[in-house]
Amino acid sequence: MKSSFEDHYLQNISLVNTGTGEIFHNGLGFKFLELPEFDKREDELENELDKWVYVLKHMHSLGKIPEYLDKRIFQKIFNVAEMGKLSPEQRFLYESDLQKQSDYQCVLADMVEKGKLEFSIEIARAMKKENFDIYKIAKFTKLSIEQINNL
Repeated sequence: MKSSFEDHYLQNISLVNTGTGEIFHNGLGFKFLELPEFDKREDELENELDKWVYVLKHMHSLGKIPEYLDKRIFQKIFNVAEMGKLSPEQRFLYESDLQKQSDYQCVLADMVEKGKLEFSIEIARAMKKENFDIYKIAKFTKLSIEQINNL
């Protein structure tokens, strides 16, 4: 990989103590990415950084993910970019559908929890009939003493 000195589109900036001229902290600095300065063509991309910068610069004109970028993370980026192309009505429908899916998952999770509670209550009833110690019933069923007494 080229050093950042050779990549004129990527600048590594370090903080320098103006009194001593020494770098303030090796792990603290800035990286500036100048997209207009990135002039590599698709066939000149050498590493992952080049691929990322190319995608960022050309996202607006790429109709599909180029073969060399066919990775999960780039797919996510393209999906986000596609969302930006939706009309307000399409975006509303999409977000409504996502909300319905989320609501459905919440209902399912709630049903599972209710099922667990009902199962615990049935176990507690059976243990109570068999004269188990109330503290053991609470320990095994995770119900409160009050809930068990109310059965």
